Amino acid sequence: MPRWLAHLLSVLAHPLLLPAYLAYVLLWHAPAGLPLLLAAGARGRALSLVVGLTLGLPALGTYALVRAGRAQSLLLTRRTDRTAPLALALIGFGLAARLFWTWEPLLGVALAAQAGAIAVTGLITRRWLISAHGVGMGGAVGLLLTLAQLAPPDANAAPLVLTLAGILLLAGAVGSARLALAAHSPAQVWAGLGLGLMAGSAPGLWALRMPLPVVP
Repeated sequence: MPRWLAHLLSVLAHPLLLPAYLAYVLLWHAPAGLPLLLAAGARGRALSLVVGLTLGLPALGTYALVRAGRAQSLLLTRRTDRTAPLALALIGFGLAARLFWTWEPLLGVALAAQAGAIAVTGLITRRWLISAHGVGMGGAVGLLLTLAQLAPPDANAAPLVLTLAGILLLAGAVGSARLALAAHSPAQVWAGLGLGLMAGSAPGLWALRMPLPVVP
């Protein structure tokens, strides 16, 4: 894979951008029949809030750390540079999960699961450089599988199936990009994908324990 393409994929599929993509899919393109509580007019503000807390807060905090000399660069290539940015991401995701827990439960549970994955990633990173890109892409696959699982039997699943197929291809491409850039070993990429997949599947497990009403 050319390095320019590997860099482009790493930027477009940055772990801090994925929550915004997934929130957009959930709020506007979830299968018909899923019980979304937010009115259509409020979804834009909800997406802005997700972006602010899961992207803006950790990104600005990381920039401040670089300016203060506490991190080498915004790329966070050194394992020791990732502790504080991961803590900032955990705070942002945690706040977003708390706010959406009652506003839009499925999104709130998804954000809470992602916050849990960030916490585990931070613990692992103290000893081993697990791929955060892998965690993010695995979470995206898991969440889309959750939506497919929760969709009513008579819902049109074609758009979701196509999106899931695209995400699976993108996950493979992003993993290859991280290897091409020598940012991670294959084991670190696969471990990240596995951790993210478990976190992304959590909303489905929650919904099975607490069945959601189907909107007619």
